[in-house]
This record gives sequence, C-alpha cells and structure tokens, in this order.
Amino acid sequence: MKKLSTVIGTMAIMAMMVTPAFAANLDPGAITGATSKDVNGTTTQTDVYSATVAWGSMAFNYAFGTWNPTDHTWNGAGWSAADFDGAKDQVKITNDSSQPIDAAFAYTKDSAKGGATTGTFTKVDGNLNETGELTGVMALDLCATDATTGPAEETYLNLQGAPAANTTAGKVGAVTVSLTTSPYSSTTELAKILDTTVSTVSASANTEVPVETAMTALAQAAVTSGYTVTMASGAYTPIDATTGTWVGKFTVTNDNTPSNTKTDAADRTIAVVVNIV
Repeated sequence: MKKLSTVIGTMAIMAMMVTPAFAANLDPGAITGATSKDVNGTTTQTDVYSATVAWGSMAFNYAFGTWNPTDHTWNGAGWSAADFDGAKDQVKITNDSSQPIDAAFAYTKDSAKGGATTGTFTKVDGNLNETGELTGVMALDLCATDATTGPAEETYLNLQGAPAANTTAGKVGAVTVSLTTSPYSSTTELAKILDTTVSTVSASANTEVPVETAMTALAQAAVTSGYTVTMASGAYTPIDATTGTWVGKFTVTNDNTPSNTKTDAADRTIAVVVNIV
C-alpha cells in the first residue's frame, strides 16, 4: 500500500506601505474668482404698541371753610387732604409695547364748574400743590421679552384753587393723558455706552475712584440728555497698574422716571488706558 504524502503549501503575504498625499493650497495664480465672500444679513421687526391707563376715582371734595364775620374771609378753605390718598388721585401707565413710549399729563378745568382750579402732577401722592416734585413727561421703557408684566409708572393729580360752588358731585375738570412713541429708553441708552468709548480716560491718578469718575463722564456724554449714568453698586476689581483692567457695570436711569432704569446684565471687563493729568 502506497503511503500518501501531504504537502502543505505556504504563501508569503507582502504588505505594501502607502504614503498618503496631503492636500496643498493651490497657487493663487491658478484660481479664478475670490476664495472668500462676506455673508450679509438684514433683520425685520414688526413693533406692536400697547399701553394700559388705570385711573383712580378722581373724586375730591373742596371745603370753602368757615366764614369770619370780622375780616370777611373764609378760614380753612381748601381741598380735603384725605382724598389725595394715593388711590383716588393716581394715574398708572403700563407699557406692554415692544418699544418705549412717553406719557404726558394735562389738567383742563371745566368751563362751567371749574372755577379757579388748576392741576399739576407729582411723583408722590398727597395734594402737595407746587411743592412736590413734578412728574412732567413720564418715560416708560420697552417691555422686556418674556416679562410677566410691562414697565409701569404712576403719577398723582394735585388740585389748586377753588371750584365753583356746587353741593352735588359734578365735573370740575378733566385729566388728559397723551401717549407717544419714543426713541429713547434706559435700555437703548445703555446700549450706547461702548467699552471703547470709556476705555481711554484722563484721570488724576491710576486708581479706582478717579478712573471710574472719568469713565462715568465719558459714558454720560454717550447717552441722551435726560438720562444719568452711574456705576452699579457692588465690588469691582481695582484698576490694575500694569494691565489697566476694570471690571464693573454701568446703570442708566431716566431723570424724570426713576423706575425707567437699566443695569448691565453682566460685568464689563475693560482694559483702560489712563492718561494722568
């Protein structure tokens, strides 16, 4: 019997090393047309104006006082102070608009029963006559996105002078509120204060107080008249003599409407260049 022989073949596996080819920039002379292009965009916004005017009862009593038969005068005449209680005399404006608005107030006496009455408006309640701080034009900031309520402000009617004698309730005058659009608000004014605007200052020394004073003056010049710029309260990094770094926030407040105020949401970090004067 023949013996079978088994032959086992072997195969050599050869590995080929491939060197990758890396991309190289083309010679600019081989390119037709620009290799970059600015991307431009425009935005559209449809503003909505909406405001609420809430009135107190506007019901007041005038007492002519007690007749003095000796000098023939009325003693103790005047409007009842108790009626000017912050509720009856209040006018409240709420701005739910996407832009700021202004509100102005005027009193007009009734031709028949108004007598010698005049009306003014103050920031605090109570019939303060001319001694209270007058409201003037009320500036209401735009309504913040997702805010629960819109910015609101109150003014209070003050009455002076005697109406015509009348024993029953009757119209002695009328208050008119004029609402107008406004390009100004604490929000829009704060946005005008650029870091570059206040980064180069002239101060008496390179320390926090004189530098912040100089920065505030420059920031004030950037906003519209009728708004005041201050440094927000809090702890700030002192001006570093080497890096000149300042960390802090600005606050912008409407002079006539203190509630119309806006503070930087986050600290600014500004490299201040100080010119010693």
